[in-house]
Amino acid sequence: MEVIIKETVEKPLLSRKEVYAEMNYSGATPRRLEVRDSLASKLKVLPELVVIKNISPVYGQPRAAVTAHVYSDRESLKKNEPGHTLVRMGGKRVAEKTGKAEGPAAKEKHASDKSEAES
Repeated sequence: MEVIIKETVEKPLLSRKEVYAEMNYSGATPRRLEVRDSLASKLKVLPELVVIKNISPVYGQPRAAVTAHVYSDRESLKKNEPGHTLVRMGGKRVAEKTGKAEGPAAKEKHASDKSEAES
C-alpha cells in the first residue's frame, strides 16, 4: 500500500492537522487500522494520534482518497473526537456514569454494608 500526501492543513486551536492523502493498494480496500498505521509511519507520528475520518475508493481502480486528523497529544484527541470515532479506531467504549458502583469490589462493599446494618 502506497500513501501519497496531497495536502496538510494546520488547525492550531484544535491541536491537530487535517491530512488529505491518496492511497494506492491491491485487492480489497484496506481497513482503517491498516491505513492509520501506514499514514502514521509516513508522517512519523504515533498511530494512536491518527484518526481516519474517511476512505473513499475510486470506482474500478485500486485507489482511494483518505481524510485523517493527526493530533498533537491524547488529551486533545479525546476532547475533540466523538466516542464512536475512537471505537472505530480500536479504542474502548467508555461506560456512562450511572452513579452505581459495578464490579466484584462493589458487590463485596454492599454485602459488608448490609451485614453492618443488620448488627
